[in-house]
Amino acid sequence: MRVLHVTNDFQDNGTGITNMLRVLAVAQRAAGLEVSIASEVAASSYHDELSALGVRFERIDRVATPLEARRTGVRLAARLAAGDADVVHVHTGRAALAVALGPRELRRRSVATVHNVFQRSSALMGSCAAVVCISGAARERFRRTAPWAARRLRVIHNAVDLDVAPSGPGPVLPERSVVYVGGLHHRKGVDVLVEAVGRLVEDGDPVQLFAYGNRDQPWLEELAAPLVASGHVHLCGFTRSPRAAMAAGRVVAIPSRDEPFGLVAVEARAAGAPVVASDLGGLREALDDGRAGDVVPAGDVDAWASALRRVLDDDAHRADLVRRGRDGLHRFAPAGVAEAYSRVYRSLPAAPSPRRPRSTALR
Repeated sequence: MRVLHVTNDFQDNGTGITNMLRVLAVAQRAAGLEVSIASEVAASSYHDELSALGVRFERIDRVATPLEARRTGVRLAARLAAGDADVVHVHTGRAALAVALGPRELRRRSVATVHNVFQRSSALMGSCAAVVCISGAARERFRRTAPWAARRLRVIHNAVDLDVAPSGPGPVLPERSVVYVGGLHHRKGVDVLVEAVGRLVEDGDPVQLFAYGNRDQPWLEELAAPLVASGHVHLCGFTRSPRAAMAAGRVVAIPSRDEPFGLVAVEARAAGAPVVASDLGGLREALDDGRAGDVVPAGDVDAWASALRRVLDDDAHRADLVRRGRDGLHRFAPAGVAEAYSRVYRSLPAAPSPRRPRSTALR
């Protein structure tokens, strides 16, 4: 089977879509599928790794207007008609717009993964023949967003490399260290975490927060400035070794206000780190309904301060969180996730006989 993944960009910038797609592509190649990735921006250190496995890369024009989306949709349909691909698998709203405005055969042979159900553009993914949500909570939310697609919804959790050790030795962090990995913006709730750490510091706790993520958020830097100056908060910037950073900390905190799944929670579990996370549907699923980590009401600074203090202080509880975090990780194994997607692909209508080969470049 030939699968053409379509996304906005494929860069090693820490985004969940890129991380998921990289792991899925590797697993699909291991299962014998032919895999191509088409993206608007394709500069990535992952290219050499995936190219060596036989994954093909190509550029696709940016979809900024309905006319451009229609043109891209026609080109994608031509790929199907020529037999260059059996399935078009889209991962973003712009790619889904090309499917929605493209020929009918493209819609019949397309699969969408809804990564960011909170975005209004995610409704466009309801035009695909099969729609995969990355958690049960995301499925229920998408059902309200695109009720016409309710019968075509599936749930497949994102995959994580479970057997990959942290790359490099990792940072050396102090004993009472809290690690955050993710976007430094409001939806991720990192400001709640900064305030919770501030409460602990006010009580004389020597705790330190190490926040890994792109540093382009002036509002957060202003909020954290006093704690940065006192050495209790460190805005560390983007890391290409998130698992090493998580393994080095005393606890990994995921204070999101909204989270469709919570890939970083599974990464932290695989790294052997105890997890404290917001009590949200997607994160609860990533933590086996709260059994594999402590869950805290989203946005509640006092509750977050108490939860962090408990994990930092209680060695037995922390060890129990690590043990429970390692249990049940097999359900996020890449091979199983790749097979689940293959079942979705096989459920689509059979492809017609290919037409005579012709130029089907996406640009």
